[in-house]
Amino acid sequence: LSEIAETSGQDVMKISAAVLQKLLAALNECTEWGQVFILDSLAKYTPADGREAEGIIERVTPRLQHANSAVVMSAVKVILSYMEIMAAGGAGGSGGSNADSIRNLTRKLAPPLVTLLNSEPEIQYVALRNIN
Repeated sequence: LSEIAETSGQDVMKISAAVLQKLLAALNECTEWGQVFILDSLAKYTPADGREAEGIIERVTPRLQHANSAVVMSAVKVILSYMEIMAAGGAGGSGGSNADSIRNLTRKLAPPLVTLLNSEPEIQYVALRNIN
């Protein structure tokens, strides 16, 4: 559905709360390339608030340890886009807590990206762009 939406220019896969939970559950049960497609779909989803974004990030973070660089890069893409939502939603009195969460996530992102620097030149380029 993700590929069909991309080629047709239409949003054929609306992600609701129920679909979101099914996608997150499927992350643990599909192949690495299935994980890439799910993560890319999640990257296009806009969470309702910072709390939902943080919950999704918690479920995606283990993918940073994956052996497949495509899975790692897709997880990084989801986490970076949702960190922006967490930062924007941080004005609700728990701004300090959000800033701490974002700082911790930033620390978690660094080692997988540095590890990717031991890969092929193309992957090194993408990892360096993300580090920057």
